[in-house]
Amino acid sequence: MPKPALTYLIRRGGIYWFRMAVPLDLVGRVGRREIKVSLRTSSLAVARLRCQNLGSAMLQLIARVRLMPELSQKTIQDLARRYFEHQLSSTEELAHLLPQDPKVDIAFEAQDSMEEAERLKANLAQRSYDAITRGVAVEALTSEGLAPKDLSLENFDQLCASILRARIEAHRIYAAKLQGSYDQIAPRDPLFVGLSSATMPGLQGEPEEPTENSVESLIQKFLGLKSVGWAPKTRLDNRRVLDLFAEVVDGNRSIEAIGKEQLRAFRDVLLRLPKNYTKRKESAGQSIHTIIKAEGNDLIQKPTITKYLTRTYAFLDWCTDEGYLPSKLPRMKGPAVSSVEARDARYSFSKGQLQALFSSPLYAGCKSAVRRSVKGEQVIRDGKYWIPLIALYSGMRMGEIVQLLISDIKSDDGVTYVEVARGEGEQKQIKTATSLRRVPIHKTLTELGLLDYIADSRSNRPKERLFEDVKPGANGDFSHNLSKWFGRYLQDVGAKTPKTTFHSFRHNFKDALVAASVPESHARLLMGHAHDGVHGLYGTGIPIKLLDAELQKINYPLDLSHLMVAVTDGAPGDAASGSAEGTVL
Repeated sequence: MPKPALTYLIRRGGIYWFRMAVPLDLVGRVGRREIKVSLRTSSLAVARLRCQNLGSAMLQLIARVRLMPELSQKTIQDLARRYFEHQLSSTEELAHLLPQDPKVDIAFEAQDSMEEAERLKANLAQRSYDAITRGVAVEALTSEGLAPKDLSLENFDQLCASILRARIEAHRIYAAKLQGSYDQIAPRDPLFVGLSSATMPGLQGEPEEPTENSVESLIQKFLGLKSVGWAPKTRLDNRRVLDLFAEVVDGNRSIEAIGKEQLRAFRDVLLRLPKNYTKRKESAGQSIHTIIKAEGNDLIQKPTITKYLTRTYAFLDWCTDEGYLPSKLPRMKGPAVSSVEARDARYSFSKGQLQALFSSPLYAGCKSAVRRSVKGEQVIRDGKYWIPLIALYSGMRMGEIVQLLISDIKSDDGVTYVEVARGEGEQKQIKTATSLRRVPIHKTLTELGLLDYIADSRSNRPKERLFEDVKPGANGDFSHNLSKWFGRYLQDVGAKTPKTTFHSFRHNFKDALVAASVPESHARLLMGHAHDGVHGLYGTGIPIKLLDAELQKINYPLDLSHLMVAVTDGAPGDAASGSAEGTVL
């Protein structure tokens, strides 16, 4: 038998590579036709040694793959069809019983089910499987005497996708039944065409223990009711946390069976939870208990654990308020977070980072709109240009800036300011009630030409968003794509560190307020932080002119002279009306 070092060794451009063809019968399971890896050496002796070791390991791996049981397509389809029939029976029973309960809003239930179907469709498109889908897949495998670890990732992915298709179709049919559209209840998905519920609900006697009291069903109700006023990111964050909670405590369990033991188990899982575990390829198809057992994981931070627990207890408290739980459950304490750790979770940008950012191609001249980090001749003054500057000189959150309407720029008592407020007919979200505030525009932003940009925008599209070039992400959040882009841009221009993000601008602003000796009450109002007493309420307390005087005190040791533009005569800031009500510029 030839040595792997001779069989799989090739040379390209002075560097040796390992290259092995995948046996034809395993191409479908492995997902590729060949395995090619750089050996990172130009030495033949070193390359032969590395190639021989790697070749032996690959041959052993191929042998193990051959021994893995593989579900046939028919078996996968049969498991999914069996689960779908069970779901049809459940929807038949619920559709029969719910209209008899005067407390149930049938229209809401139907709408909620349709929205859940759409959410699951998005998951299916991304091959993203939540705890319920993975749990059903594991149960289906157990019925065959198998476990996820016994299958290839491709095989388990196929099973999860089929289960998810069953859930989507069941939700659609359930909504149609609740709406009385029985001409729409025949399965449309080719995988389930011709199937019907295996059993019908009994028409006499009391129903069994209601399934609506399970943890999972109550989570769905909670999210359906609460998420109406949430920002898209908040909805996703809560769903991710509660999906995890359902997986740990068993989502099919009655909420009344949840006690200190289950809460402690959930807390303990959080203490060992890896960062971004839902996005890691190696986590696909794995239970949460398998994931947390993996060695060498970079774990989520203590403040994040506290947030997970807070969101979970908000759900459990709602269950108590709604009467599903007789009393509030005891709190499981998370890890203690010192003031130093809380502060160190994110840093302010250093002077060097800020200077590097505002001297980078985005501000000094870039190649094009899609190549902002490459030096060129173009300076494109759009949202990506202005939003970091506004954040530095206003302390506003990214989400507050990206959703600003042109009509949110107003004037009162000679002061031009940004009104952070809820929109009318727009998809605007405010973090908290104290976030509603007025933030004067800093003189540096005026010198940089922001008011001219606003004036030009107002003349062309007075009722639209100020930064229309910033498009929402797939989750509907306007800051989603921009946040990712900004992180990549900082990396490209050498201004990135592990603990600095866009939110660091807010830390810089707070530091600048302290350095300028701005009173705490004024600083809190400018930043949208909670206040004690009625003077902290929006629309009362500190006059806008006084806030403006305090904000203008802040200063940064930066050279922005290369960004300065000549302010035209009659600029918006000079033509501001002095109306006490505040006029739109």
